[in-house]
Amino acid sequence: MPIARGWAVAGAIAAFLGVGIGAFGAHALSSLPPERLANWETGARYQMYHAFGLFAVAVAVGRWPGSVVRHAGTSFIVGIALFSGSL
Repeated sequence: MPIARGWAVAGAIAAFLGVGIGAFGAHALSSLPPERLANWETGARYQMYHAFGLFAVAVAVGRWPGSVVRHAGTSFIVGIALFSGSL
């Protein structure tokens, strides 16, 4: 089954950043108030969900090479920037 390399790389980068952001929050930001730390953890968790979505897009583009799948991948990237970035 062919995999679209660009979307897989985007998913790998998003997952790498999600792990790094989560680890940074757990170790370096432990002095934050609990509600702020919860927001940080939510952002890191959704970053990982978006990364998994990008991996799914990488597989789906190989099977269904249409613009709808590419738009889904773009939406995941925009979601990372808007949602995870805002938290």
